[in-house]
Amino acid sequence: MPIWKKISLSDRAEGDFVSVVSSYRQIRPSLGSRFFANVIRDLSRIQQFPKAHPKFNEQYRYLIMQDFPYFLIYIELENEIIVDAVANSHQNRDGMLKE
Repeated sequence: MPIWKKISLSDRAEGDFVSVVSSYRQIRPSLGSRFFANVIRDLSRIQQFPKAHPKFNEQYRYLIMQDFPYFLIYIELENEIIVDAVANSHQNRDGMLKE
């Protein structure tokens, strides 16, 4: 049985996540809740199968969310996985990981 690595959100990804949930809740509360639940589900998928998703660049991988135009961009380290961005798929790719 594989041992799952700890998964966490960087400060930036956490800010992205809160902002998107808030935006969707303003449109419709259930939409914000659905986005929240999908991110939690997708974090589990990343944690279970970190290498299953395409490479974003040499260091990062990404998971394309279902039902929402967002990517979860993450890096797998030796002892943990860090999601570094919750990025809109319509955003310029080069700007997704810049500070």
